[in-house]
Amino acid sequence: MLEKLRVLWRNLWILAFVVALGAVIAYGFSVFVGGGRPADTASLAAGATPQAGSGTGYPAPGLTPMPTAKVITDPALVPSPPSRTAPTVVVPDLPPLPLPASTYISKEVVLAKRGADPGEIGIDDIGHQPGGPTSFTVDSSGVIYVLDQINKRINKYDGEGKPIGQIGLDPSIQPMDIAVWRDGTIFLADQKLRIDSPNQNPYQTVHKLDPAGKPLLTYRWYRIVHLGTVRVDDTGVVWGGGWGLGVLLATQLGTVEGPFDKQRVASSEKSGFADRSGVISCQLVTNADQTQGYVNTTFADGRSLQLQLPTHSNQDARFAGTNPIGTDKAGNIYQDLGFFYPGAIPERHILVYNASGKLLAQAQLPNYSFYAVPEHNFFVDEQGRLYEMVPMKNVTKIIRWDK
Repeated sequence: MLEKLRVLWRNLWILAFVVALGAVIAYGFSVFVGGGRPADTASLAAGATPQAGSGTGYPAPGLTPMPTAKVITDPALVPSPPSRTAPTVVVPDLPPLPLPASTYISKEVVLAKRGADPGEIGIDDIGHQPGGPTSFTVDSSGVIYVLDQINKRINKYDGEGKPIGQIGLDPSIQPMDIAVWRDGTIFLADQKLRIDSPNQNPYQTVHKLDPAGKPLLTYRWYRIVHLGTVRVDDTGVVWGGGWGLGVLLATQLGTVEGPFDKQRVASSEKSGFADRSGVISCQLVTNADQTQGYVNTTFADGRSLQLQLPTHSNQDARFAGTNPIGTDKAGNIYQDLGFFYPGAIPERHILVYNASGKLLAQAQLPNYSFYAVPEHNFFVDEQGRLYEMVPMKNVTKIIRWDK
């Protein structure tokens, strides 16, 4: 009998504990859902003044309230979403910059049919994306070199577009870009992935050829990024550039006299691209709605400029991206700038700045129908003439824009 009383007493204690715990949980739940005790809610509904510790958001005596999150109402201060092509930094609104009235005269200097005969340029329909010429360049005498990847050759045209020769390339390479030094030496960026035998490290290659196409030297590009650019600056330094994994990287390879530096020169790596003026890094800076902004530009010699971007006459227009094209012999800087707005085809503009960052000229370019997308479709020569290569389905055009 005594044992039964002990069991009953223990069960009563357990029951009382469970009931008390349930009451605590129910009270906490009501505070969480209702924002306070029922009496407090009724008092507030009747217009009473809330009291400290009532569970209505006011702190109890001796407690520090949780700070309220700051609400940003100024659209110029709301962070913009990150850009895929360049980092976006929020800036205050900038004063509108009128577009200078400029006139550029265009001329189709190359009109090459699709094919493999001399002077023709190959187009490939195999695969999910058509292939075609990947890049081109113009030397100091005005000769145009087109990197015909499909036919594995370099086509040469005079300043009027007449075919004047071709240079056969190794069929195993995958050339993406071409540069020509003032003595006719040719440099090719080859994106074909190879593996070195001793360390099993992947690499890509920059080839140095004489003016007739004879191989002279090679440089191994040990990078995780896609090798898509080769440039020679005015001092004769050869640069390789790549894009991938969100990184735009330019690396000094050596000089045109050679041999190429066999070691990777980490101190010569820059974020950006290489041109005749050296490596340029560019950072796009816009306001929140991407209607005003500028480009932070840094040169290899340490100079830096802010290139203010012009605003559009249409208030709905937004920046669709900007990319550096190059510089002419006078140091003028060429940028392309895209605009988009609802109900309209995106616009393409070319901006020209002087070496001090002043906007000199602007021109809107036509929207061409690209069938194959080249790695590089713009080039500016020493005289400041702008060239654009447009691979279409049955013909490849190169248009020259003269001021």
